[in-house]
Amino acid sequence: MTKKDASHALEDGDDDASNEEDEVMEDVEELNADIADYSTEDNALLGDDDEGWINEVNLLSDHERKRLQRDIRPVKLVLVKVSQKKHNTHHW
Repeated sequence: MTKKDASHALEDGDDDASNEEDEVMEDVEELNADIADYSTEDNALLGDDDEGWINEVNLLSDHERKRLQRDIRPVKLVLVKVSQKKHNTHHW
């Protein structure tokens, strides 16, 4: 292979690499756009608020939601009682 042939091969290789880089960058941009779209859709579906918190109860089935409410009911009752006692002790 002559120097001229080698330099042409290298130049062609550079063009191929440049084209591959361009294709990769386009793919990355498309993926970033897709991620942004999915993130927006997820936020709308899950009720994302301004601080980034998501109400995961919305993801539960009706049966799971009812079971969760049943399981946390005793905790809610204790919290109500404690807050009432705290409120009553401050008014002496």
